[in-house]
Amino acid sequence: MNKRIFSLLLCFTLMLTLVPMYVFAENSPNTNLIKQVSVSGVQTPYIGEHPDYYSKLGNTTAYTYDDQLDDDPEVFEGKWWYDETTQMVMMPDDTFKKDHIYTFTLLLVANEGYEFWVDNYNTPVISAYVNGNEAKVYDDLTGKHQAMIEYTFEPCDYNYEIKKLNVNVTEPVPGGYPDYNIFIDTDGVVKDSIDSPYYIYGVTWYDCKTHTFMNPSDPFEEGGVYEATIVLTTIGDYYFATKNDKTDVIPYINGNEGVSDGAGKNDRYHILVSYIFGDAREEVSYVEITNIKEPAIGARPVFTATPSNNKFFVSGIYWTDVTNSSAVSLKETDKFEAGHTYNLEVWIRANDKYKFSTDEDGYIDIMALVGGHQAEVMLPGSEISAELSLTFTLSRETIVSFVDVMYIDAPVAGRTPDYEAFCATRGCNVSAVEWYDITEGKSTLMAEDDVFEEGRSYRVVVRVDAEGNYTFETDDIHANIAEGNINGHKAVSYSSYDNTYLELGFNFATCEKDTSKIVKKIEIESIDEPETGDTPDYDALCLTPGCEILSIEWWLDTADGRTLLERTATFEEGKAYRVVVTVEATGGYTFVMSDGYNEAEGFINSKNAVEYGSHDDKELELGLIFEPCEGAVSIGTSGDADTDGKVNVKDATAIQKHTASLISLSETGLVLADVDRNGNVNVKDATAIQKWIAGIDTGFVIGEAV
Repeated sequence: MNKRIFSLLLCFTLMLTLVPMYVFAENSPNTNLIKQVSVSGVQTPYIGEHPDYYSKLGNTTAYTYDDQLDDDPEVFEGKWWYDETTQMVMMPDDTFKKDHIYTFTLLLVANEGYEFWVDNYNTPVISAYVNGNEAKVYDDLTGKHQAMIEYTFEPCDYNYEIKKLNVNVTEPVPGGYPDYNIFIDTDGVVKDSIDSPYYIYGVTWYDCKTHTFMNPSDPFEEGGVYEATIVLTTIGDYYFATKNDKTDVIPYINGNEGVSDGAGKNDRYHILVSYIFGDAREEVSYVEITNIKEPAIGARPVFTATPSNNKFFVSGIYWTDVTNSSAVSLKETDKFEAGHTYNLEVWIRANDKYKFSTDEDGYIDIMALVGGHQAEVMLPGSEISAELSLTFTLSRETIVSFVDVMYIDAPVAGRTPDYEAFCATRGCNVSAVEWYDITEGKSTLMAEDDVFEEGRSYRVVVRVDAEGNYTFETDDIHANIAEGNINGHKAVSYSSYDNTYLELGFNFATCEKDTSKIVKKIEIESIDEPETGDTPDYDALCLTPGCEILSIEWWLDTADGRTLLERTATFEEGKAYRVVVTVEATGGYTFVMSDGYNEAEGFINSKNAVEYGSHDDKELELGLIFEPCEGAVSIGTSGDADTDGKVNVKDATAIQKHTASLISLSETGLVLADVDRNGNVNVKDATAIQKWIAGIDTGFVIGEAV
């Protein structure tokens, strides 16, 4: 669609909007005038990029985007891009081209109570700005209620985004030494520096087996695995591609795809690229895919699955009906049919640092389970990807003529409706339960938290679904004629023209009062007592049937009174604290009352609690005061494995020697050395300390008191 046709369509739309108005009319009285509109955040056209329709309005109270043209594929929320060079409106999947001129156009509509400022001849008097630059307002397409704004960018020559780059280094050879000279075969990219003793001329070598950074004099060994990391920056008008504010550059080291990461600076201009020489990936010989449901008659195919571990991930799931000679792909809206045969394909890929086991001929050799079934492994010859295949055949339908529903609790005054029904008939399951108050001939649907009342009448309606190859009996006109019982009593069958579900109803006798659920004693357990430096515990447990904890509050008790603590507060040494637990009676239970007051007893951590008197038989507050907190003592600094008061390379060396059984760390040293807090002291802790010394963020707390 060219620009002229597009403009005519807009003009026609505006004319329709203005039909009830006078052509020559001032703004309406008692309205707010919009004299200026502004839009920010419009992306500058970059060569090779798709049109970006994001923008932010300066005053959303007064005006907003007019979406009346959004049925057109070239328009998104009243915005579109136009190529002035080709004189064509752009599609969302078009790309900007070098030296072309592009115009961003948007259609605005005034909100209720506002109008765009026009003169006596309906000519707009508003000004407009896009990204702070003055934009054009179309006089003939702008009125009191709508405004068409456009801004034309300079010729597109922003051809400087770097998405891929090539770097060459001297590869490790046994007996050789690290080489810090590199060759960059990408324009606009040079080596950068980083404040670390392990980086020489912006390059570092890391021994992946010993987990140590290498010195220039350290030789490469036979069978070693080494990682080269290079710090790069852009020059001139070049910048690195980013996605979600993180680097999105694909680096190639000696022609092999490497890894890019942030360099602790602005990722658009500074990145780290790395590549591991030698195969350091762990082999995966067993894979299991869970939560894949087998096909069942009437069910829909599932296109999500969960891997059993993080060593691989699911990259695609495909269902195919292979009943006939030609395979038919299924969609999420399709349903499985009786007597059909279906093929399931699950595509998997190994995550970083892993690969699938292969035999001597290079074929994948793994055990694979999908939904508990052994699957056939396809696509041999790839170490990081595989296809798992399973075939299912659904049997013919089994007709159900009678359904037996059990274990529906009869209505008792003071209790809430029971929704936990059970169907004892094979191939059938309860999918929904509804309760109705049918007193005085009316039928009112009850909510889950409604309470049965003495002397009233109630009906339960249970929906039962047929699953697998089961269906309900129907007559010649396909009406459902299956019957059923509820709690052993004949139920009413509500006819339908769907053989996959059945609804049964039953009217219970008039509701009687329940006097058996009186709570006299409440026991609260598992409240952690205050300790200096800890935060308050809000995970208590009520052991009393029919009682639930509504809320927990912690208070600081002083001579001047009580102060409510925030959830993030920490207990202080020498101060006393009070916990207050609010308990609610549920499921028809009530607290014992006397003379209109709640007299239930309460215990917190098996200690007598204070009961705050109330006139409510469904809610009670219990309080307990704890003794003043004792002080906490620091045992040292996290990372100080040799306990000399400092965190340096000696601590990393001490951990490595401890791991090799050359020395034994002290009890305190073992606690301080476990910087990743996984309960084990190993080379991972040593590596984290080395990275911390080098100024690299590890995500662990190192150098702080423990």
